[in-house]
Amino acid sequence: MQESFEYVIFAEVDYPTVLNLPVHVEDYISEKNDFLFFDMDLVASDYGWKQTTSSREEDGKTVEYTYYYYDCGEMWVYLEFEFLADDHTDGVMRDCLGRIKYAFIYPNEPEHYFYDPNNEFATSTNNSYVFLIRNVMKQELYQVQEEKDLYAYEDETILMTYVFSFVSRYPEYNPFCFEEFRQWRCCDYYSISNDYPWDKYEVA
Repeated sequence: MQESFEYVIFAEVDYPTVLNLPVHVEDYISEKNDFLFFDMDLVASDYGWKQTTSSREEDGKTVEYTYYYYDCGEMWVYLEFEFLADDHTDGVMRDCLGRIKYAFIYPNEPEHYFYDPNNEFATSTNNSYVFLIRNVMKQELYQVQEEKDLYAYEDETILMTYVFSFVSRYPEYNPFCFEEFRQWRCCDYYSISNDYPWDKYEVA
């Protein structure tokens, strides 16, 4: 078993979530431009994720977007962070992490899901669309990408590290299907109801 480091996120709400990570999140944090900087691209690279762009229709317009993918051969694991305008406590509007989309797709086909959705009950291969809990406004705000001026709160940087590192255990599983997220997860077409027990960080 690999050494793990325990973190508790979203402790200010009724359902704090305990996560075990293979690294110290602090190893990816530095100071830049008067902000703490969380190097999410470095975390992604360290765990084998790559980035690419695609396009889709939004409000009748074709827009380009960037997503991460983890190459499993005939299947890619898809990960997209959506940043939404948020009024921080200093009154400045910034693009902050708001949603996470995690899915299993055919290579370079983000709209073509690898697994057929099961609308009756949850499985470990559900595609999920997670809306983050906004309970972190009193936390430190971290810049996560300089060139796009994107931000996330402290607990969210821990969650991002968890999601990026998860593939080193079970790339064929959705990390949000496990019991740590029972109270606040949601999905594209259904609500995850199954609970899969999870343990300390182990490498598959």
